[in-house]
Amino acid sequence: MTLFGVIGAMEVEIALLLQKMEETAAVKTKQIASLTFYEGEIGKAALVLVKSGIGTVNAALCAQILISEFKVSHLINTGIAGALSKNLGVLDVVLSTDAVYHDFRVTGFGYKPCIIPGMKKSVFTADSKLIEKAKNAYTSAHFVHNLYTGRIATGNLFVDQTSEKARIISDVSDLDGISPIAVEMEGAAIAHVAYVNQIPFLIIRSISDTADESIEKGEYKEEEAAKISSFIVQSILED
Repeated sequence: MTLFGVIGAMEVEIALLLQKMEETAAVKTKQIASLTFYEGEIGKAALVLVKSGIGTVNAALCAQILISEFKVSHLINTGIAGALSKNLGVLDVVLSTDAVYHDFRVTGFGYKPCIIPGMKKSVFTADSKLIEKAKNAYTSAHFVHNLYTGRIATGNLFVDQTSEKARIISDVSDLDGISPIAVEMEGAAIAHVAYVNQIPFLIIRSISDTADESIEKGEYKEEEAAKISSFIVQSILED
């Protein structure tokens, strides 16, 4: 049986999906580790939805609970991100091809930045079937903004400085020559948990900002971006 676990870090990232669940069928709630998990349906798809809170530890905690307690078969992370690629504009959509931690540094022992010592992988690959489903959902919705696939960089840092943005691009690219196109604070942790549990995953992010000083000028589209990402998740589940 297919059961989706859907994680958003903030209320704004899950609100639309929770509303749709409540419109579809009765929603059950369960409290675990001070988190509220919502069990229900969208379309004919069964899912468990949760607001993780911000950051990698919160995201990993939620992902493991979804797998261990609810036995989800797939993980989807929905939300907003900052653009790293110059090609991305605000409200464009990014589907993860893979994800990596940009703030993992054990360089003093000879490891490249972003490498996790002791792990077979430091780059976690998203599920190709989920990517195709998301592409189809995006196309059928006729969004005016652009869709991209690419690497997502994750860390416990809200990136709002050009210098930090450049450092992330450089460090992540140094792994294998592939540059990250978006940055956020949860995706790689969810991908990491999915990898060790052999669960397919996908990160879906809409661009809220350009991860630089423009945020200080109010150029930050949190709510609009969160709705776009949620709508794509909804479309995947309704397909």
